[in-house]
Order: sequence, then structure tokens, then C-alpha cells
Amino acid sequence: IRAGRVGLLAPAGGTGGRFGGYGVPESDVRRQKALAPVLRVAERMLCSLDIRLANALWWRSELGARLPLAVMAGPTNVSAIAGWHSQQVRTFGARTCDVYQQHGTYRLDAESLSTVHVGGAWRWVDHVLRGPDGTPLLKPPGNLGALASMAISGLYRRWRHDGVDVLVLANGDDAGFRLDPRVVGHLLAHDLDAVVLGVPDGTPGGAFRGGGVICEVEREAGWRVAVVEKVAAPNEPLADTLFSTNQLYL
Repeated sequence: IRAGRVGLLAPAGGTGGRFGGYGVPESDVRRQKALAPVLRVAERMLCSLDIRLANALWWRSELGARLPLAVMAGPTNVSAIAGWHSQQVRTFGARTCDVYQQHGTYRLDAESLSTVHVGGAWRWVDHVLRGPDGTPLLKPPGNLGALASMAISGLYRRWRHDGVDVLVLANGDDAGFRLDPRVVGHLLAHDLDAVVLGVPDGTPGGAFRGGGVICEVEREAGWRVAVVEKVAAPNEPLADTLFSTNQLYL
């Protein structure tokens, strides 16, 4: 970490799903889980990205390290995240993180897609929802493509040039994430591709299952550890089951 080999990623490209209510525009801060000021810290109301930045700043101060932090924005919140970043620059007097944008997926007209097509060539582009000026409307696909979008933006190449060879990801709204040097050391000492942090099913009457089950799956090259997006059967013993926190060390 002190040598600048570790970089932090906070994917915040989604719209928060139902968060804030469907009556709130997707571009509204109240709809953005990573930006909503819902956390009280020392009598101040902060958002998850404030906490994530604070963790990075602590390590920079503690070790005198560079420790870059990047926030991935999406089409509906790139302006809001840019505004948040500008506020941090005004507060700390310097650039505190990088912001890159995720490329969205096209919004499709469900009604027209379900209409029986008669005659002529069927074209999926005819079902793309568009704005008044004809521009296709985009929907951010959550945190999918965080690494690909980082590469497309040129940020990945710059970080690699600067010596970063370990990426640490956690959801942008994960205010509980803290960079753990023990996990970084484990990743490097054992020459692993990735470390996925999991939590046991310890919730009375129900499990923490939001991130999927960590288990082994059979692939062509043999058995590999993977996160499977499924929920165990209600009566299935879960004592040894781990559920992904979506905190990844790569």
C-alpha cells in the first residue's frame, strides 16, 4: 500500500433500483444510494462515498501513500458525482479521487417489444427509447462492467503505468468497507487471482444473502470458486455457507 501498488474502486453506476421511490427522478441524489446523506457521523450527515473517501485519506496520511481512489459513475448520476467530487476538492484543496463513467445499456420499449411483428425486417433499434432530440436513452447496468469501463476510459492504463497492480472493489454504497492490508498480503503471498470476502449466515430467521452464495462450480478447466446469485432453500442448513459482501481484492 505504501509503495502505491494498491488502488481502490467504488462502483456507483446504478440508480439504486427502488431506493428513494420511483416518483423520484433517477438523477436525484435521493435516488442514489452512494450519494444520499443518510449516515450520521459526529453530528454530520454524510453519504457512503464520504466514508469511502475518508478511509482512503486515512491510509494516505498513515502511510504517506498515494493510494488512488476511483468512483465509477453512470449516465444518470455522472453530474451528481462530479458535483460531489468538486465539493471534496473545495474541502481538501486538492483532487481526492478519479471519476470515470460507465457506458449504459439501451432502454427498450417493453410495449413495442411485446407487439407481434408483421412484415418487413425486425430491428431491435426500432424499440430503443429516445429523447425528444432522438438520442437513445441509457440505463446504467449497476456495477457490471466496472473494470471494462475503467479500461475504456484510459484510467486502468494510467494506474498500471503508475505501478498499481492490486485493485480493491466494494459497492459504492458499502459504508462498512475498510481496506484490509491482511487481505492484500494474502492475495499476493499466495499468488491468487482474487479474494472475495464473505460473511456467514448468522441472521436469526433469515440470512444475509444479497451478494449471492460463495461456492465451487464445475467449469471446463475444473472446479473454480465462484459467487452464485441464488438463495439457498429455506430448510437447507447454512452453518458453513458464506455469502458474498461484493468486496473483492483482485
